[in-house]
Amino acid sequence: MVSAITYDKGGEWQRLQAPEKDFDNHPLNCDLPDCSLHLTQKVSQYYPGSRSIPILSKASAPGIVIGTGQVGETLKKNESFDMFLSSTAGVEWHMVLKESHFYAMGDHGGIIVAVPQYGTTNEVKYSINEGETWHVETFNDTKIYVYGMMTEPGEKTTTFTVFGSETGQHSWMITQINLRAALGSDCGNDDYKQWWPGEEHWGPEDRSCLLGRKTIYERRIAHAHCFNGRDYDRPISVQNCSCEREDYECDFGYMERDDWSYMCIPDPEQPDVDVHKVPSHCPEGSYYNRSKGYRKVEGDTCSGGESWRYDPEPVSCPVREKAEFLLYAKRTEIHRYLLVEERDEKLPLEGLSAAIAIDYDWHGNCVFWADIVEDAIHKYCLDGEHSEENTILIYKELETVEGLAFDWLAQNLYWIDSGNKRVEVAQDDGTYRRTLINDTKVLDQPRALALDPKRGYMYWTDWGATPKIVKAYMDGTHPVDLITGGLHWPNGITIDEQTSRLYWTDAYLDRIEMAFLDGTHREVLISENVPHPYAIGVYKNLIYWDDWSQEAILKANKYDGSHRETVLEHLEGIMDLKVFHNASQQGDNPCTKGSGGCSNLCVPIPGEDANTVSRKCLCPDGMARQIIDGGGERCLCGAGEKLVNGTCHRTTGTTCATGQFQCSNDNCIPELWQCDHDNDCGDNSDELSCPFEECAVDEFQCHTGTRCIPSGWLCDYDNDCGDMSDEQNCEYATCAADKFTCDNQRCIPASWQCDFDNDCHDNSDERNCNFTQPTTTIVPHTTCGPNQFHCNNGRCIAMSWKCDGDQDCGDGSDEPDSCATPTCSVYQFQCANGRCIPRGWHCDFEDDCYDNSDEINCPYNTTTTPTYATTTPTTSGSCGTNEFSCYNGRCVYYWWKCDGVDDCGDNSDEWDCNDYSYYTELPTNIPSSCESYQFECRNGHCVPEYWKCDGDNDCGDWSDEQQCATTPYPYYDWTTESPVEECSTFKYPCGPGASQACIWRWWVCDGEDDCGNGADEQNCGDYITTEIPEITTVRRCGRGEFMCRNHERCIPYGKKCDGYYDCYDESDEEYCPTQHPMTTQSSCDPSYEFQCRDYDYCIDISRKCNGIRDCWDGSDEDSDMCNVNDTFVVRDFFVALYLTYNVRAEWQPPTTPYMHYTYNLYKREVGPGNEVFPWDITHNVPSSQRQHIWYEYSLKAETTYEFTISVQVGHVEYDKARSQRLIIPSRIPGAPAGLRLAPGDDLTTIKVFWRPNDNITITEYDIQYYYYDEDVETVTASGRATEYDLRGLRHNATYHVRIAACSSSGCGRYTSEKTLTTGSTDEGRIKSPPTNVAASDVGANDMHLSWDAPTRLPSGVEVEHYKIYTATTPYATDARTNSTKDDKPGFTVRNLCPGRSYYFKVTAVNRHGESPESVQLQQDTTGVTIGAPSSLHVTDRTTKSVTLGWNPVDMPKALYAVEYSRDRRRWDSADTTTKLTFEVTGLVSGLTYLFRVHVSTEHCTDAPFSNIAQAKTKFDGSGIQPPRMLKTMKIKLTEVHLQWNTPTDAPPDSPLTYVVNYTDVNQGDMQSAITDPSINTTYSYILTDLIPGATYDISVSLSGLGARESKHVKATTKLPSPPADIKINCLAGNGFNLEWTAVTVDFTKDLGYAIFRSVATVKDYEKNEITNQTEWTNVANQSVNFWSWSENIEALAAHRVYMFTVTTGYYKGYHGEFEKGESAQGVSDLHNCMSGIKPPPSHQKGKKMPWVAAVVVGGAVILILVFVLVYFVVRHRRLQNSFMSFANSHYDTRSGTATFTAVDDDGDDDLGTDEDSPMIRGFSDDEPLVIA
Repeated sequence: MVSAITYDKGGEWQRLQAPEKDFDNHPLNCDLPDCSLHLTQKVSQYYPGSRSIPILSKASAPGIVIGTGQVGETLKKNESFDMFLSSTAGVEWHMVLKESHFYAMGDHGGIIVAVPQYGTTNEVKYSINEGETWHVETFNDTKIYVYGMMTEPGEKTTTFTVFGSETGQHSWMITQINLRAALGSDCGNDDYKQWWPGEEHWGPEDRSCLLGRKTIYERRIAHAHCFNGRDYDRPISVQNCSCEREDYECDFGYMERDDWSYMCIPDPEQPDVDVHKVPSHCPEGSYYNRSKGYRKVEGDTCSGGESWRYDPEPVSCPVREKAEFLLYAKRTEIHRYLLVEERDEKLPLEGLSAAIAIDYDWHGNCVFWADIVEDAIHKYCLDGEHSEENTILIYKELETVEGLAFDWLAQNLYWIDSGNKRVEVAQDDGTYRRTLINDTKVLDQPRALALDPKRGYMYWTDWGATPKIVKAYMDGTHPVDLITGGLHWPNGITIDEQTSRLYWTDAYLDRIEMAFLDGTHREVLISENVPHPYAIGVYKNLIYWDDWSQEAILKANKYDGSHRETVLEHLEGIMDLKVFHNASQQGDNPCTKGSGGCSNLCVPIPGEDANTVSRKCLCPDGMARQIIDGGGERCLCGAGEKLVNGTCHRTTGTTCATGQFQCSNDNCIPELWQCDHDNDCGDNSDELSCPFEECAVDEFQCHTGTRCIPSGWLCDYDNDCGDMSDEQNCEYATCAADKFTCDNQRCIPASWQCDFDNDCHDNSDERNCNFTQPTTTIVPHTTCGPNQFHCNNGRCIAMSWKCDGDQDCGDGSDEPDSCATPTCSVYQFQCANGRCIPRGWHCDFEDDCYDNSDEINCPYNTTTTPTYATTTPTTSGSCGTNEFSCYNGRCVYYWWKCDGVDDCGDNSDEWDCNDYSYYTELPTNIPSSCESYQFECRNGHCVPEYWKCDGDNDCGDWSDEQQCATTPYPYYDWTTESPVEECSTFKYPCGPGASQACIWRWWVCDGEDDCGNGADEQNCGDYITTEIPEITTVRRCGRGEFMCRNHERCIPYGKKCDGYYDCYDESDEEYCPTQHPMTTQSSCDPSYEFQCRDYDYCIDISRKCNGIRDCWDGSDEDSDMCNVNDTFVVRDFFVALYLTYNVRAEWQPPTTPYMHYTYNLYKREVGPGNEVFPWDITHNVPSSQRQHIWYEYSLKAETTYEFTISVQVGHVEYDKARSQRLIIPSRIPGAPAGLRLAPGDDLTTIKVFWRPNDNITITEYDIQYYYYDEDVETVTASGRATEYDLRGLRHNATYHVRIAACSSSGCGRYTSEKTLTTGSTDEGRIKSPPTNVAASDVGANDMHLSWDAPTRLPSGVEVEHYKIYTATTPYATDARTNSTKDDKPGFTVRNLCPGRSYYFKVTAVNRHGESPESVQLQQDTTGVTIGAPSSLHVTDRTTKSVTLGWNPVDMPKALYAVEYSRDRRRWDSADTTTKLTFEVTGLVSGLTYLFRVHVSTEHCTDAPFSNIAQAKTKFDGSGIQPPRMLKTMKIKLTEVHLQWNTPTDAPPDSPLTYVVNYTDVNQGDMQSAITDPSINTTYSYILTDLIPGATYDISVSLSGLGARESKHVKATTKLPSPPADIKINCLAGNGFNLEWTAVTVDFTKDLGYAIFRSVATVKDYEKNEITNQTEWTNVANQSVNFWSWSENIEALAAHRVYMFTVTTGYYKGYHGEFEKGESAQGVSDLHNCMSGIKPPPSHQKGKKMPWVAAVVVGGAVILILVFVLVYFVVRHRRLQNSFMSFANSHYDTRSGTATFTAVDDDGDDDLGTDEDSPMIRGFSDDEPLVIA
């Protein structure tokens, strides 16, 4: 339990800063966050019997807070409390008195009075200087017990009342003390000062604002000895503050991002909240406020400042226009271009990631788009009148939707999923989804889609192996290849309804074509200057298309391609395009009205007669259907279901909410509990049809079920599997001499024996002990009642339990052979085993008979034969829009990606998250950089030695898993990890160990290992190649595939039940209608496919004899068939990135020896569309070279290269090796060019302009600005931006601005600074540059520049001074600057380097900004050029230093300057030296640094730098870095097993000691444990003596002072198991007995039992429904396993249900688990109280809270507790005359309360007849006595 304080109404909380010293002026050494001050407030409510004094503060005494508490990690109830005071509103605290006191304030806080809380006293203490010093006043001759203290009413009072009791006997004493004389004379004006909250916290010069305002109070000076004595308003002024982030909280539907950025993002836990919803009433021409995710804290009054960043923005209401327009997508934006007005406008759509396919509902004014990053289809209505606006329609089982088309007549939405190779349809609200085409022979690489609903046809483009344009019915049938020849990359396609023609684009052939709808009359419309056309549309006589390369939308005549014009340009990321006008989406077909009479989907198809259209009814996927006449479908529902609005609904049972899974027994559980290996439903239906998962290599699979446990749990004496399979065949070690051997072979310290703790977990350590066992009340035989049965073992059970089919005695004596099969009553159901259960339990989805006979022949299951699914098993991966899809199928929040935590469980959310290397230059040598404790991979990486042979590909090339004795490893091509790169729209992430981060999506499953780690060829079904041997783990099939039972093969789902055995185990033909499957079939088309000998496995015929084994059996490369001479082919060829922009290749020689041959190494570039350029021979290596390694240097950034190698013998060149591809990452960009400042649109804004200076992808721009000597501020602009507005600046202030560009590899240098004064105008700016810049007096280190002043200056425009830019390159944008002191045109530039070229520019400056730059002047200095040191390298490293070495420059006695950096942006100077080595000291251990060296001279500041060297200091275990990878390995009742790694990979030089901190989250108790010292890099530790059922927050740190903590983990220990077999025996008219089976577990059997009760009202007896259930209340505690309720059942309430459950007894704040028992119902005669109402599950506790036992009683009296509020007024005279006699016998000195019964001892009915007695707590300022 800790105390916290907030200054913004609960927005943020922080612990209280403890005082620096205690009462005796000794240091407390208590610092945040581990130690703080804790005050009591409601401690007595949580710890009955204690008396805590609440915190005291008053509005009349601003800033003063008094409390009782402790200093430490947490509030501990068993330790003494002290008195603390703060005069700064809780910012600073002081211990003012030791031990607990009663306290009060008077005279506006001018006097504070305290009296000891415990013991006897006759003195009060008072302070008149806010607790700094105290005085003592005696108020009585003898000491008394003080019960409390209070003040008289009024804020200026100095009268205090102390009340208590004499010590000899209890006799009330009340004393009034007036301390007015202690304050002296009245206060004057000089006795007061101004004070405001936060003055001490933020400082007087800082913000000092709370809730957006600074409130100043008048407060008496603490040392002023005077009396306030007046009533006045304390605040004297209120000043509003500028707005900052602290003034805002997250708006409704948003949450704060958990990464210290304090950014508000949409809350994924509120998916139903539309944060961008337009108000329903939003008239055209008006505006509404659109939230940015923030709102002001309630009561906050700030204004200005950063309010523009957080306040909602006014947005114009959507206008429903009917004008003609273009609709186009730019990935993160969707625009509408009005064709008549020629105006472009962005649609109000937020949060788009990669929208590439779009369409539009003209009549509904709704936009549809597909986002391929989210893999979701959205809909947004622009008029705000539709409930489905801004809706995610489809988000499950999508993968790269590239084509989208809307059928405006049937209101259906069609899309092409190129990733899944499917064409699908659904209604425009996302319902009734149906797969139309899922045939890879029809769909290869489909792209764009066009619909013709007036005729019933659809058309799509396909740029697969055989490019084509396909035509089909709109129900997916009758596909026809319409156009095949002369195509390569057909992209966009559209239909011109006016001319009935098709138009399409071809991005490879660079042309636009057209043809009739039947494919005839094909013409090339445009074939020049069309570099990469994408989408296309038709409007009137024009065609419109967009072009990726030109980043523009263009138009031309649709008949001949003439009159070509550019409509819009500079459209980066342009994607889909559609045209809409008044004639769009008109017409009619049979589906237009009433959905064509179909219950679900109505789709148009061509009619039987020419030029007619018909319709077909279709059912959604997953619904049973019946084929009817005409080929349509009738949708059917299952047994017990009915069709309602096209959806099947159960006629009985419940319906689960969104995000829940409905069990077969109608229970509802969270979807996340499905397939988690736990029977959460109770009928195991949540664990059916789940993907099979083998246990990992470091896990053990239990014998029963599919549960996996860590291997470390084997033979640990615990039944972790539940079937004891993890404790079988174990060999336990012999215990040492100082240990005790348990019966289960566990070893425990000998001192733990006979300590009343079950340390062995089998209680053997507590047997035969010499202590007196506590007596246990056992019911003897003679105590069995007349309604009980005597068991042979002495136990008593209910008579009705005899012969009930259950062995309740435990020895079988209640179920002898003489028991006949019971005869069930009319309201009961008889089970097959003879048991009787309530008839309402029949067919309730639960096995109540225990032989399942009550669930046979039920409406939901008409057969006992299990059914088998014939549809695709449901797989994971259907994640929401705000979720990330893990590789293992889990879904985690998207912002958990790259947060350093393995949230997925397979680490896929942390792929591609490493930092880039800062190397830009190559060292001259390549030595091994691995330490002795590290393993050097073949690719040059260094990994910890203990990672070798651990089954993980840590190197990335599997070289750390080679030559391992036990761990098999899959062999992949040798690669290195690629730099971090977020994959673009059409690219696929490869994951760790890949040769490149991203590959084109069309390279996936193409039979080639393009990633280099095999990730792109996994889960490819029949397209797996043999280059990656089968991995030992179980395969996962892709979407649309069926996994054979033996998990050896995945087949297309269309091959299941097709009459042929496609699986080797024939499982694909099981439970199918086909009676006689054939063995195999040849499904390969010989015209374009080759059939492998391995059954019917087909590959493209072009792969035959290509030197690569594509068939699993290698039959495609058979030597007799191919006749290929592979005598000289290199082995194991691979390439990898080396130092960012270079490539290292390595290979093994051919197996056939030969003396004279060479290697030909090839490379070529690969274009963005996967096009390749001719091979270029880059290197020839003789075979005599010992190392088969080759380096290719200085490759182009952001370019994909392909490499291969061949062997040449003489003039014969043999086959090339399999090619490898690599993507060269982006480099660090140069400084932007053309930085320019201009006045903004108000007096506090500056507009910043620039342009890119590099042909690489810029991710963002960093803009820095400052005024005078203020701190530098930094803002970020988009990587596509070329301008930015700096707002909220000072008025009439001169600001300095510079900018740097950032790429994915890092940020470059800043530009030179530009200056501008806010409030300046464009009219006052100098618009002409200085001219005729010339140099004179040129020397080695300086020269003089002169120029002419700008000409043609307007009147009033003057030059104030000039700025000179000096650079060493002609295009530098980061030149250094100098300024003249006046407007004279001349300046001497100094500190130049000799023999070097310089470039100068001059600008004229006034307060309105800078003029344009002059013409650049180039001039060389005189003297000998100074060179750069070369070959900078690291020679030695320690924990805090790095030693460098370099080659000298050609200069006598050169002085070298050494600099170092952490991020290349800011370089620190280490020192200078004349030597060629230098030790850089003062570094931090375990961190990576960059170093560079240059020659230092007195006048030369531009000397060239050496290459950059990089080194990491050794780790010394100082605690600067925290332990890593903390995780829980195992959790038990009282133990948590932990494991973590050292802060760095390197083993420590000396043993490390760790501190494990763990806090009981519920009770607040924090504890620590210190580990034994260890040098291991992985450390395991067991926390013991924990509380069962408690949740602990755990962290680990090194033991040093100030050591950083690891990440926190939470662990909840297990609860004790509940008692079983809870039963009720109702007694006639005299209550009932509740009995259960005794707990035998050693840990819990001595805890006893707790009985809980809940009461509810019967709503419907026939339906067994109840309502108004109360919370579970602990009504009794028992040491034996039965309990009697002696209430008269007849007197209980009618229509009430009394429910009971039993848990193990209370232990340190927790009861045990709840268990399911039986229920009973009482009737009027009370003899059939077991007549059986079974309460439905409701108001359950925890995850699986069951109902336990219930009693329903009849009668007319309702048993309720009526609480009557009695307002009791005691007149002042009675208080004076009889208070002593009235209160003396009622006051409880322990609880501090006085209780008055209904009738006093004197017979007076003072308080009425209410059984609940009120209590007196004391007095207040306003009332003399309070009854509560």
